[in-house]
Amino acid sequence: MIDDKSEAILFALKGLANEHLTKSIKIDDTPINFVLMLRDLGVTLDSSLSFNQHLMNTCRSAFLELRRIGLICKNLTVDAAKTSVCSLVLSRLDYCNSILPGSPKCLIQNLQKVQNTAARITLKIPGTEHTTSHWLPIPSRTAYKIDSLCYTVMTTAYPKYLSDVLNVYTPSRLLRSSLDLNILNIATAKT
Repeated sequence: MIDDKSEAILFALKGLANEHLTKSIKIDDTPINFVLMLRDLGVTLDSSLSFNQHLMNTCRSAFLELRRIGLICKNLTVDAAKTSVCSLVLSRLDYCNSILPGSPKCLIQNLQKVQNTAARITLKIPGTEHTTSHWLPIPSRTAYKIDSLCYTVMTTAYPKYLSDVLNVYTPSRLLRSSLDLNILNIATAKT
């Protein structure tokens, strides 16, 4: 049985997705309407898979937590502040960050601003002073997560659905890199 909360989304180019908004599909004689954006497992998906709204929501919720931590930070030790920031803010930045490659730089910079603010609050640095975060920059955090996932899949062949799509690069002729089994073949995709 389909409930009233069910929604459908069409992943397509912007113009094509708008054409189908007036249409609906039926499952068990229950109409399910198309929407431009929906939330699934904490990730906001839009019809063009740009993840702009997801990144803005992440920044908003992380800054809200930073504001709350900032209000009590004067009563916390540096270790307690780090623990609070790591558990309440950085966990939000790291959640599903493997979808970030290909996102606009301005949105990635917004996430970096969140992380820099977190470092200021943790280390009790005034807002007027320049700070470089003592954590990996956001693009490096994303790359590290993807790289560690690929390494785990390549060494354990688990989960199967990922090991099936990760293929070791084999050049057509003998090269110095031919002996390196850590180079992956990157598949091309359109959208």
